[in-house]
Amino acid sequence: MEDVVAVEELSMRDRLCNLFKNRGMDELEKLGGIEQIMRDIRTDPDQGLSAEEAATRFAERKAQFGTNVHKERERKGILRLLYEAWKDEMLMLLTVLAIIALVLGVAFPEGGDRTTGWVDGFGILMAVVIVTVVTAVQEWNQDREFRRLYQANAIEMVDVVRGGEAHAIPNTELLVGDILRINSGAQIQADGILLLCDSVETEESAMTGEDRAVKKSLTRDPFLIASTTVQNGSGVMVVLAVGEYSQWGSIMDKVQEDTEDTPLQKKLHQLAINIGYIGMAVATLVFIVLMFYWVLDIIIDGDGWYWARLIHILEYFIIAVTIVAVAVPEGLPLAVMIALSYSVRQMMKDNNFVRHLQGCETMGGATVICSDKTGTLTEGRMTVARGWVAGSRFDDGAPESISEPVKRNLCDGLCVNTVLTSYVEVDESAPDAKPIYHGSATECALLLMSNKLGEEYMGLREELVSKTKKTIPFNSTRKRMSTVIERDGRFTMFTKGASELVLERCTLAMNPDGSTSPLSDALRQELDQLILDMANQGYRTLSLATRDFEVFDTEEDEYHPAEGEPDAQDLADREGALEQKLTLVAVVGIEDRLRAEVPEAVKTVHGAGVRVIMITGDKLETARKIARDCNVLDENDSNSVEGPVFRKMTLEQQMELLRTLQVMARSSPDDKSQLVHVLKGHMFQLVAVTGDGTNDAKALKEAHIGLAMGSGTRVAKVASEIVIQDDSFKSVVAAVKWGRCIFDNIRKFLQFQLCVNIAALCVAFIGAVTRAGTPLKAIQLLWVNLIMDSMGALALATEKPTDSLLQRPPINIRHPKTRLLSNRMWVNFMGQSLYQVGILCLLLFWAPFVLPDIPPRTDAHYTMIFNAFVFCQIFNEVNARKVNGELNIFEGIWTNYMFIAIIVITVVLQFLIVQFGGIIFKTTGLNAWQWAVTVAIGAISWPLGLALRCLPIPPDDNHNGLPTPGDSVQDWEKPCENCMLENNPAAKKNSS
Repeated sequence: MEDVVAVEELSMRDRLCNLFKNRGMDELEKLGGIEQIMRDIRTDPDQGLSAEEAATRFAERKAQFGTNVHKERERKGILRLLYEAWKDEMLMLLTVLAIIALVLGVAFPEGGDRTTGWVDGFGILMAVVIVTVVTAVQEWNQDREFRRLYQANAIEMVDVVRGGEAHAIPNTELLVGDILRINSGAQIQADGILLLCDSVETEESAMTGEDRAVKKSLTRDPFLIASTTVQNGSGVMVVLAVGEYSQWGSIMDKVQEDTEDTPLQKKLHQLAINIGYIGMAVATLVFIVLMFYWVLDIIIDGDGWYWARLIHILEYFIIAVTIVAVAVPEGLPLAVMIALSYSVRQMMKDNNFVRHLQGCETMGGATVICSDKTGTLTEGRMTVARGWVAGSRFDDGAPESISEPVKRNLCDGLCVNTVLTSYVEVDESAPDAKPIYHGSATECALLLMSNKLGEEYMGLREELVSKTKKTIPFNSTRKRMSTVIERDGRFTMFTKGASELVLERCTLAMNPDGSTSPLSDALRQELDQLILDMANQGYRTLSLATRDFEVFDTEEDEYHPAEGEPDAQDLADREGALEQKLTLVAVVGIEDRLRAEVPEAVKTVHGAGVRVIMITGDKLETARKIARDCNVLDENDSNSVEGPVFRKMTLEQQMELLRTLQVMARSSPDDKSQLVHVLKGHMFQLVAVTGDGTNDAKALKEAHIGLAMGSGTRVAKVASEIVIQDDSFKSVVAAVKWGRCIFDNIRKFLQFQLCVNIAALCVAFIGAVTRAGTPLKAIQLLWVNLIMDSMGALALATEKPTDSLLQRPPINIRHPKTRLLSNRMWVNFMGQSLYQVGILCLLLFWAPFVLPDIPPRTDAHYTMIFNAFVFCQIFNEVNARKVNGELNIFEGIWTNYMFIAIIVITVVLQFLIVQFGGIIFKTTGLNAWQWAVTVAIGAISWPLGLALRCLPIPPDDNHNGLPTPGDSVQDWEKPCENCMLENNPAAKKNSS
C-alpha cells in the first residue's frame, strides 16, 4: 500500500524516469500499461502530438516534462581565465621579480632619482598583464569554438508524427509524447517504448557496457534508451523521457567532457619542451656570465659595495627569466588551436563538418581514400530505368500497362517491403522540382515506381503496415529483405534484394495475367543476360519476388529469455528457409547518375598523389562501369576484385593486390574493414574511408580518418571524424586541401618562431659574454614574445588553402618518422637566423663607429638594435608564409585580412614604442635616417629568403609510398593479429 501511495505522490515525469531506471514489464503495468501512459501524457499512436498543442509551441508540455537539451558544462569566467593564464611558471616568476624590482627601484634608485626608479618593475608588470590578458582572451575564444562545435555535433534530424503528418525535426526539439520513427543505424535520441517493432535489435553498450545486440519485443522488452543504437530492424516508439530526465541525460549532466590534444599538438608540445631546455641552458649561461662580470666590477671598482648594486642582480635574473619566456614556444599549441578552429569554421562552408579535430589535421596526409560509390561518386538520387515485369520488358521507368493482379503483387511489395523511414517528398506546386529522398535512395526509387504505376505508395503503405506479421531486415551479408503480411485470408511474403541472389531462390515466375509457371532454364538465361547488360550500363539490379503461405507462425523466432539466447546461425537458417521457392515478379535496373563534378575531382586527387579505391556492394560489371566513368579505374580490369575473392586471399596476396587495387565490388563490411586494416597496419598507408551505414562503422573506426556521409546513419557519424554534409566526393577533396593547409600553416608558424628564438638567444648570449651588455631589455623581449607567439599565431595559422596544395604528394603526418621540420624549412630559418645574428652583432659592435649620432651602449644604440630586430621579424613573417620552396611569398597575401591586420598593428605599435615608450621600454626616438636603416635591415630578409628558396635541397621522405624491404611494422602501427584472423579466413586457416 505504501508503494502505491509513494508512486501516486510522484509527478508523471518522475514516474516515467523511474520506469526507465528499472525497465521491467511489471513497472510498466504499475503505470497502467502503455495505453494508459499515452492517455496520461496526451498523445495518440497514429496522430502524435496534436496540432492545437503545437500552436502554443508546446509550452505546457515543456514545463511539465522538460526539453531534449542537456545542460552545458559551466563556462569559465574571465577572472578564472586570467588566473589560469597568469599561472604560467615564467609569468608568475616575472611578476614576483617585477615587484621586487619595483620596491628596490624606489628604495635604492640607481643615481638616487626615486622618480624613475619604479619604471623597470612597473614596465615588466604591465607586460605581464598584457600577455596574460591576450592569452585569456584567446582561451575564451577557443572555449567558444569548442562549445559551438559540441552544439553542432549534438544536432540530428529525426522523423516524428505530429498532427497526423510526418515531420523531420532536430533531436533537440523532441518532446515527451512524440511518435518517433526509427530504423537500422539510428541512434535513439530519448527514452521511449516501442509501439511497432519490425525485428528491432539495439546495441546498448553505451549504457550497459555489454557489446551485444539486444532483441526487442512489444511483449517482453519494448524499452528503448537514449544513446543506444538500432542495429537491425525498424519501428515506431513513443518518447517518454527527454534531456536531463532520460537515463543518458542524467549521466551526461554529471560528466565534464575534456578535449584531448591532437597528435600534432602532442608532437609540437614535445618540441616546445625541447626548445625550452635549450632556452634554459642559454639563460643560465647568460646569468652566470653577467654575475661573473658583476663580481669582477665590485673587485675592480674603487667605489666598493653599496646596496643599490643588488638591483643589478635582480636585473640579470629578470633578463635570464625573460630569455626563457621568449625561448619557450608556448605559441605552438596556440597556433595549432587557432589553425584548427579557423579551419573548422571554414570547412563548414565546403560541407565538411568536423567532429574530431584530429581528423581535420590528419586528412591532409591521406595516401589512400576508400570511397563508397552510392551518393558519394554518384548523385544518390536513384530512379528505376528499365527492367522486366511478369514476362514484359520496359525501358522508361515503369511498364506502360500491366494486369491488376501483377500490379497488386508488385506495388504491395514495393510499398510494404521497405523501411518506414524511407519516403519521398514531392512538391506538387512545382512540377519541375526534383523529389527529395529520405532514407534509402534505392527504396525511394522503388516507391516512386509504385507512384508511376498509379498506386500512391503512402496510402498503400499505411494500409499494409498494420497487416505486417514479420520483417526480415536487409543487411550487407544477406543482401536482401523480406516482409510477411496477411491479406485475403492468407500470408504473402515479399522479397527484394541482389538480383542474382534472389533469382537463384526463385522456382516460379509470374505471368502477365498474374498466374505463375515454372521458371524455365531459357527464361533464367534470358534474365541473367538482362542483369549482365544492365550491370554493364552501370545500373544497380534488384529482383523482386513473392511467396504465399497458408499458415505462418509469427512467434517461432521470438526470443524467450528462459530458453537462452537464440543461435545466430540457426536463426539465419530459418530465415533462409523462408526465402526459398520464390515466385519472381520483376527484375529492375536502377540508375544512379554520376555526379558531374566527380571525374574532375578524382583527377585532382590523383594529381595530389592520393589513390582512390571505390568500394561498393554492386556487381563487378556495374562497379567497373561507374569507376571508369569517374576516372577511378583505368583500362586494366585486373585492378578490380570482388569481396568474396579478396577475403579468401592470404595476407601476402592481399598486400600484392592492394598495391594497384582501384575497385572492390560485392564487398561486405568485413571486406571493407579488412582492406583498411591491411593498408593501414601492413602497408603503412594513411587511410581515409567514407561510409554511410551502420555496418560501415567498423571500417570508419579502423581508418585513420572516417568520413561519414551527411545522409548516413547516426552510428556511422559517431564512428567518424568528419561528416561530409552533401555526400559529395568533391567535398572529400576539399577536406584533403584543408588538412594540408592546416599542416602547412603550423609549419609556417614553426619556421617563423624558431628563427626568432635562435636570433634572440644568440644575441643575448653574445652581448653578455662580450660585455657589450644585453641589447634587448626584458620588457623588449616580452614585446617580441607577444609578436611571435600570439600575434604570429593569428597571422600565420589563418592562411587559406590554395590549389597548389593539391599539386604535390601527401605527407604522411601520422607516420612516426615524418619530421615536422623539412629540409627546406631548416635552410630557411637557419639562413634567416644567421643573417639576423650577424647583422645585430654588426650593429652592436660597429654601428657607433659607422653611423652618426649613435653613442655606444646608449639607449639610442640599443633602440636601433631593438628596432632592427623587430623589423627583421616583421619582414621574415612574410617569408614564413611559404615553406615548400615557392618563390612568390606574396601569393594570396591580400586574401588573408588577419595577416595584413597583424602586420599593420605590429608596425604601428612598434613605432609608438620606439618614439614614445622611452621610460617603459628603454627606447629613445629615432630620426628618419635611423628608421630607414633599421627598416632596410629588416627588408634584406626578402631577397635573402628568395636566394635561400632557390638553393637545391635534398627531398624529404614523406612516407607516402608503399612499404620497402627496410620497413617494419614496429615503425608504424602494430596490426591487430586477432582482427586479421577474424576477418581473413585464409589467414586463420594458415595460422591454425
